[in-house]
Amino acid sequence: MKRYILITVLLLGTSLMMGCKKYLQYTPADTRFLIDMQSIKQTLASYLNNFQRNTKYVGDAPGPWLRDCYYNTTYLEYADVWSFDNLDTKSSALTENEKRLVGRIKLNNPEWASHYAVVGFMNLIIAEGLKTTDNEEMKNYVVGEALVHRAFSLFKLLQYYSPVDDAELGIPINTSIDANYKDLDLSRKSQKEVFDQIISDLADAEARINKTSPRTSYNIFYNYNVIYRLFAQVYHWYASTTGGNELWAQAEKYADLAINDQRAAGGALPLDLATLKRLCFTGSAVTGIIGTDGYPESIFNMNEITASLPNYGYKLDLWNSLYRDNDLRKRAWFLAANKRTAPIADITAADLNPMANKLAPLGPYYKVPAFRLSEQYLIWIEALGHTNLDKAKEVLKIWQSQRYSGDASGYYSPGSTQELVTEVLKERKREFILEGDILWLDMKRTHTSETRVVQGNQSKLEGNDWKYQFMIPDSETEKNPGIKQNPGWSDVIIIP
Repeated sequence: MKRYILITVLLLGTSLMMGCKKYLQYTPADTRFLIDMQSIKQTLASYLNNFQRNTKYVGDAPGPWLRDCYYNTTYLEYADVWSFDNLDTKSSALTENEKRLVGRIKLNNPEWASHYAVVGFMNLIIAEGLKTTDNEEMKNYVVGEALVHRAFSLFKLLQYYSPVDDAELGIPINTSIDANYKDLDLSRKSQKEVFDQIISDLADAEARINKTSPRTSYNIFYNYNVIYRLFAQVYHWYASTTGGNELWAQAEKYADLAINDQRAAGGALPLDLATLKRLCFTGSAVTGIIGTDGYPESIFNMNEITASLPNYGYKLDLWNSLYRDNDLRKRAWFLAANKRTAPIADITAADLNPMANKLAPLGPYYKVPAFRLSEQYLIWIEALGHTNLDKAKEVLKIWQSQRYSGDASGYYSPGSTQELVTEVLKERKREFILEGDILWLDMKRTHTSETRVVQGNQSKLEGNDWKYQFMIPDSETEKNPGIKQNPGWSDVIIIP
């Protein structure tokens, strides 16, 4: 394999180095840290308080992840909707960082450390909580909360670090706090084993919430919205990477529940453009409570995009071809007010600024929801396409009625499952502009290839490219030789 010489400054702070090392720490067997359910609840409460304070690390409990964890580090560097013409025309040569940007080679991924820190902390809460015998009701909503957080972090780690075409390369899992060091298995589990753990955690949380209601003043992830939506996301990814019809059926089931179950959303999409613009991207403030106007578009704003982040520009030709003229998003989310009535032929690439227009109402910090009701509609439609094509077409029309002007006679109607899936993928591109976590992962699960040429240098991303998997930090593979590095990254030379 071609060797990549990458010049970079490795500035991972101590907060980024907790990761798998902290997650894999062990304690003597039969040792108790937290004796009663109340103390366990208070310990988790510290974490949840940090979680609601802009997801920053501000206390004794580990933060859920760091601000620039994954949304900021994927949506420009990897998403295929971005133009790099400004780099191609710059008078000076590309910097090393710009070369990595264009070449889609990313080294310093804090996701490993931050998500494994969450897993390790939740292991403690779950293990100690399960040992208690007092206050079963409190146990349900405390342990249930921790189970969903652990499932979410394991899911993100799997998406980022596991190849979709190598079932054996999952991620390391340790859910025990009592294991002796010599007994710890530091190797990567199969992806099926990882999915089994994630699904088991979510099923446990669902069983608990069916018996014990959430505490709105305490819980964030322990509610039907998050459990159903995360279940749908997990099965959607699992089905996409394996093609199993039974998995598509589960994705369909949970997306349906997320949209229609009265304990969750229990409502339709907004019917007017003003509501669409206000809720579909912004959601409510950082709380675990259902969003504004009874429409829970976001349960929690997972990350922030700062206003100072450069806007490399959306591809003009793609914008014009991807969005139909009757698409409400084509102008409202890309063009300034004085350009929204201009003829399409008069629009230039410089006029497209989704960063300013889509997220402008949020001020200097743009908060990106992780659990979108709109995503559940698109998961539902895609899953139905594999199990019930006629119903999939019906739900697609419902979706289109909320995104397009005019009557249904002007909507696109797919004739086959493949045509429907292709349209759903386009809708996800239209809907989730600036949400690179979705755009990048859609490219990965569908084996998308793309070529970029900048300053005469060609960079190609193959459909099964090794760069679709993030590099497991060297600090982990050096200390834990049982953790196998992702193929391709062993040939990368890091020059500090």
